[in-house]
Amino acid sequence: MLPIMPGKLVLPSRDSGVFMYFGRQITEGVIPYRDLWDHKPPLIYYIDAIGVLLANHSLWGIWCIEVIATITAALASFISLRKIFPVAPAFLGTASWLTSLMLILKKGNLTTEYAIPLIFIIFWIFIDVYSGAKPWYKIFFIGVLGGLVFNLKQTTIGVLLTIILVISYQLVTKKNSWPKHTILLISTGFILVNLIIVAYFAMNNALYDYIDNVYIYNFHYIQASDHKFSIPLTLQLYGSVFAPSGLFITAVCGYVVAFINGAKTLLKRNEIEKVSADSILLLILIWFPIEVIFSSISGYGYIHYLQVSLPVMGLLVAYFIDFCLHPFQGKSSLLIFAILVISYLITYYYLWLSHREYSSQLSYNAKVRIIRSYTDKDDYVLLYGAESVVNFLTYTRSPSRFVYQYPLYMPGYSSESMINEFLSDIIEKKPILIIDTKNVSTPFFSFHITTNEINYKKAEIFRRYTECNNDGDWVYYCLEGK
Repeated sequence: MLPIMPGKLVLPSRDSGVFMYFGRQITEGVIPYRDLWDHKPPLIYYIDAIGVLLANHSLWGIWCIEVIATITAALASFISLRKIFPVAPAFLGTASWLTSLMLILKKGNLTTEYAIPLIFIIFWIFIDVYSGAKPWYKIFFIGVLGGLVFNLKQTTIGVLLTIILVISYQLVTKKNSWPKHTILLISTGFILVNLIIVAYFAMNNALYDYIDNVYIYNFHYIQASDHKFSIPLTLQLYGSVFAPSGLFITAVCGYVVAFINGAKTLLKRNEIEKVSADSILLLILIWFPIEVIFSSISGYGYIHYLQVSLPVMGLLVAYFIDFCLHPFQGKSSLLIFAILVISYLITYYYLWLSHREYSSQLSYNAKVRIIRSYTDKDDYVLLYGAESVVNFLTYTRSPSRFVYQYPLYMPGYSSESMINEFLSDIIEKKPILIIDTKNVSTPFFSFHITTNEINYKKAEIFRRYTECNNDGDWVYYCLEGK
């Protein structure tokens, strides 16, 4: 977390900036989807809203929540792995994914980052109940946490789906004493969370917008990709991204060992295996492929998609290290453990150095100063493109719910009414600045849909604004008389 401290990081990433802007607006009574457009599920906005309130609208509150989330994930990881393995594999399994998180953290505050602790807690509860007492409330809570994870990002429910498949298999084969209503309890918890969210947006006249943004747009978003469901490309991404830490190759080795052990178990038809070993093998063999599949759904290959796979890869690393250390006893085992710990510390140090350099590459201080020289707090400023993070940093507001304009350029999704709404908002709210950020995905007021009404509104906007600054990257247009 140190490389992304607000004091070191000048500008959050685009996605993070959207969430921060939403978080601040929520504290002022705005309802996501109805008043602001984005296609992520809602939980991330309310996490950032809490962070904004914690630190008087600065970046520090959100960073503190990230620190708490990471510490929680690390503790849940070690405790859950320790229930299965000795101390050394549990520690190194946790250290492996923590070290590799640096490679895909980017600039932090992403939906998948907050999913990691919830995934580990779900795994922890499953490990806690599968071989012992199975109180209904713990099983129900697995579903509740699964519902929360789903409302961070839909493709983060790999662990929940895996657990349901494992329990379903064990109910059918009667290899575990799961209550018959286990799947119903998990499903009830999951559905309850989603019903509460649906009810909230329905009461705020935002249900249609919620469904439209989070589900309909994402369908078109996936359809627009040329590489959706490309598992070979996803595996290649895993290999290249995690090459510096060795996480993926070690996890694959762990999966191979688990696969061989699973095959041996199937061949020993007359030998009754311990339920615990059978459950862990099932979990490993199902969970990892599911995460790979979910990572490949959109086909866009963003590296932060891989964050959700860190828990299962940490489990696989622990499994592999336990296998490797098993033949050794006493001092030999301690020596190998010490060597592995030192190697992780060295790896982490070099990854930290590289991430620190990356985090300081982009400096938008000059742009923020330019905007502040023209505006006051809460003035309307339109960032044309996908730089709503600058609205957050300058304490300005977007004149339209389309704080970034990607939906207006999405084939099959954008419509004449959406474009007219966007242009009408600009004419009505009269932003002090309109800034062309030169985003190739959103050419400046050049839509693929054109009508007489759209052209008239564009002409009216162009009449009101003149170029007043150009920093070489962005072009700034000022409202006449300002």
